[in-house]
Amino acid sequence: DFTLKDNSTKIIFNALDYQKENNLEIKSILEYLINRNSTNDFTDKINQQVEKLKYDERFKGEYMMVNLHEWELSERAKKQGWEEGKIEGRKEGAEQTKIETANKLMSMGLTIEQVAEGTGLPLEKVQELAKS
Repeated sequence: DFTLKDNSTKIIFNALDYQKENNLEIKSILEYLINRNSTNDFTDKINQQVEKLKYDERFKGEYMMVNLHEWELSERAKKQGWEEGKIEGRKEGAEQTKIETANKLMSMGLTIEQVAEGTGLPLEKVQELAKS
């Protein structure tokens, strides 16, 4: 993913199709990403840095901290989604209970107005239920 400085254009490359790339510099980078095959000075420099960082304990620690932070954010997002889902489920369950109660009250002969007042459902909703 490559974004220009003015953030106006985004170019996405399919690294697996590096053979089809016409720009030799881009092609060499994509090939390096797929095969770790260094084909020019630039990818040689990238490869040297990668090899150097493999054994840099400080870098490994920082990399692990970034991954841990991302994992924590992911877990927090999952927990928040779970909580939001539970709240939504409770709302839907309460609504369904009101509808079931309204149907029972109407079958007992209560008026639409009484059912709406007793269940807390809007009058229009009870009228829809009465029609179905």
